[in-house]
Amino acid sequence: MMEVLFEEILALATSKNFLRPQKIIKDPKVHICHTWEEAMSYFIFDHDAKKTCYNDFKSHEHGKLIYLKSMNSDKDEVIEYRKKFSKKFDYKNFIKNLPDEIREFSGDVDSDLEGYFWSQYFRIENTIFPMLYEYYKLGLFPCGWKGLHPKGKLVVYHGQVENKTD
Repeated sequence: MMEVLFEEILALATSKNFLRPQKIIKDPKVHICHTWEEAMSYFIFDHDAKKTCYNDFKSHEHGKLIYLKSMNSDKDEVIEYRKKFSKKFDYKNFIKNLPDEIREFSGDVDSDLEGYFWSQYFRIENTIFPMLYEYYKLGLFPCGWKGLHPKGKLVVYHGQVENKTD
């Protein structure tokens, strides 16, 4: 099962359509930004709390995974998947394929995708990574949180639609 998930994530990240929505997405569960300027304002700070940085929140989530990976670092399977990520993931082409405006956030995207894999591997409940992954699959860029977590909504950037057919 983990091998299938690993390959799915790898295929998504290396797809030419990655972070390029193929249709207009409307979803009341998220706040959708249609301009890069608005999206970046959420990436930097939370509009409602003005004290909670989205990156700080995600860092906390990543901290849980780092702890679990370090506690299990001697397990052969964990070692193998870590090697696979660094071996199979062509970071140079990954960056090149990203839309221009998102390219400087390639490290965030990469860590979100890897975070999703490890959250599933360790079966962590109540983590943000499955939600982020669902929107990455739609071609959207998760870039912030509107409101106080866990209330509020994920903020996503909806780039220009490349193909308007449903």
